[in-house]
Amino acid sequence: MDKNQSYFYGLFLTDGYLLKHNGKITGIGIEVGIVDIPLIKQLQDYIPFSSIYYRKRKTNFKEEYESCIFQYYRKDLPEQLLSFGFPEFDKTINAKPPNTFYDEVAFWRGVIDGDGSIGVRKNGLSFISLCTKSEQLKQDFCIFLEKITGRKYNPKRNQRENVYNIGCNGGSAKKVIKNLMENIDDNSLFLPRKYQKMLEILSLN
Repeated sequence: MDKNQSYFYGLFLTDGYLLKHNGKITGIGIEVGIVDIPLIKQLQDYIPFSSIYYRKRKTNFKEEYESCIFQYYRKDLPEQLLSFGFPEFDKTINAKPPNTFYDEVAFWRGVIDGDGSIGVRKNGLSFISLCTKSEQLKQDFCIFLEKITGRKYNPKRNQRENVYNIGCNGGSAKKVIKNLMENIDDNSLFLPRKYQKMLEILSLN
């Protein structure tokens, strides 16, 4: 898997879904808030024959939530993802890195763009974190963080939601963010909103 394939796998693993009809896989989809339409347009340029849709709906948090939906109605891409180990059922629990050679940095950037959080706390400390129910994804992300920071991570599931919140703060967070940004170039897939936040964090003293 090249850099963009690895990124897409990570993003789809956290934010995407398989399209099915009568129990058979017919394609893939990703839905994001309208603010992240630049990423969806990147995906449409990257994957030929894909489509973009828009919709408004009521959610628990907003009366009129506007979203943008990327969809691809062919079987070749989902079949390829499944061959790389993408879970067909309950990916929130079964999510894991690909079972083939992949670009580790691009993959984790995709995961963070999908289910991660980055920012600056009220006390001025930078942070990066990932929320997941998957035991395997948690273990592999902890290994990735240790490679960069030199620190061991082994969080417990929180009692309220039974999920892992894995992350780091301050200088360690900056090291991870810098690593995630190192291989971004003009042809890279990335979420502009989080990319700008990463730039902001790295500019802080």
